[in-house]
Amino acid sequence: MTRTAATADFLSQYTITNKTLTNLTVEYIGAAAQVLSAFTFGPLKINNGNGVNLATGTSIVNGLLTLTTGALGVGNQTLTLNNGSSVGGGSITSNPTGTVNYNQTGDGQNVRAFNYGNLTFSNFNKVLEPTGTIGIAGVFTPGTATGHTITGSTINFNGTGAQTVPAFNYNNLTISGARGANNVTLVNGGTIGVAGIFNPIATFAGGNYVITNNTIDFNGSGGQTVPAFNYFNLTSSNTGARTLQNSGIIGIASVFTPGTNAYTIAGSTVSYNGTSPQTLPSSFTTYFNLTSNNAAGVTGFAGLTVQALLRVQQGTFTSSSTYNNVQIDSGATLAGTNGTTINVSGNWTNNGTFTANTNTLNFNGSTAQVIGGSSATTWRYPHMPPATAPRHRWSPIRSSSARARPSRTS
Repeated sequence: MTRTAATADFLSQYTITNKTLTNLTVEYIGAAAQVLSAFTFGPLKINNGNGVNLATGTSIVNGLLTLTTGALGVGNQTLTLNNGSSVGGGSITSNPTGTVNYNQTGDGQNVRAFNYGNLTFSNFNKVLEPTGTIGIAGVFTPGTATGHTITGSTINFNGTGAQTVPAFNYNNLTISGARGANNVTLVNGGTIGVAGIFNPIATFAGGNYVITNNTIDFNGSGGQTVPAFNYFNLTSSNTGARTLQNSGIIGIASVFTPGTNAYTIAGSTVSYNGTSPQTLPSSFTTYFNLTSNNAAGVTGFAGLTVQALLRVQQGTFTSSSTYNNVQIDSGATLAGTNGTTINVSGNWTNNGTFTANTNTLNFNGSTAQVIGGSSATTWRYPHMPPATAPRHRWSPIRSSSARARPSRTS
């Protein structure tokens, strides 16, 4: 196929009306840009450094697609690949509204690392390119197969408009692009598996991530980092070690399922920030920084340890355990489970309420302001012992104007 004048496409060069191309290779090899006819080809070879662009409609390749030289430009059209592909120095490009359909009716079709608009899979297992990046600027329709080969691969949702990240087992998953007022939606009610790196770096100016009812499962067998991000359900599975990112906030709006993985938590902050009541998983016993930021309330458990700062930002955090530094924000409440002890070994800052009930507060910090209490007891401790003082149990007083008097217990 050498035609470059007028309409530089196959159907204009070969005007025979009855063409059967089942085993015939058509090679685009013109000296200028050419057009791929909206037609059904057998094997197809693109060997034109000036590029070949799809004509309006759908172009179908039933045989091997060979990308020798130049770009096969999908534009806003549809390219359907029913067989395999071979990539030399050529490529596939697309506008955000163009579609490439990997439509082989059998397992093992290779999905090449190019930038696509819409990317569609038939309901058979694919082999994702183990190097490079598969970019998707439009809609990803992965089909129903679940045994894809994803080792080493990266999928990047890199559009600038609204996009949905569907349920799929990804290796490396990136979400990028300057989104403006548009949203990126993580599939509602589905699970997004990540076996490698999760890299949500899209920027917004009015838009945001929509995470309602979504689950992200870090399911790699090797080590993974859980990045700072607002998750709905956060799950870890498989056997690899997990590291919570040591900067930013890991938000959890619903359920945290930590699995049996080993965790590195130094420097990290986990914030339970849902709108319905939340309960901390008792199988995850130690946090570095822990924030309770849920107006509907968060419930902990005995034996919970916070190495750095427990912050009650809003709502009521109910737990009796050992904490280092405690911060209760205005309007928030720290409540102990009845009959238990809250131990604070560091600083205590209270601009909200500590509900005593029948609990004991053991304090051994260097600075504190304790203001608040239950309906039966008002706590006010304007003067605390120095850091070198022995540990005291502080008793409630009935009048907020009276001075607190510690009674030694050790």
